[in-house]
Amino acid sequence: EQTGIFVTIGVIDKPIESPIGATQHQIFNAPCTEYLLELKKLIEAGQVKTAIDSVHPLENLVEAMKICMSHRAKGKIIIEVAKE
Repeated sequence: EQTGIFVTIGVIDKPIESPIGATQHQIFNAPCTEYLLELKKLIEAGQVKTAIDSVHPLENLVEAMKICMSHRAKGKIIIEVAKE
């Protein structure tokens, strides 16, 4: 049994159903500097983790979109526009 917690940042119309039984928490409903600063602290403290499925260069955008549309990604699909 897979479980966990996922956090939505921003406005959502209704709760998102999790295919793995995770619990959803929404941080805020409207932009607010105070909330964003609190979120920044949590990220810097390593308390917020993002699941990354794959990273693709911009040239492979079509392949990345196919993965996205398959609904089989296990996390975020990152499109790398430029290297830093």
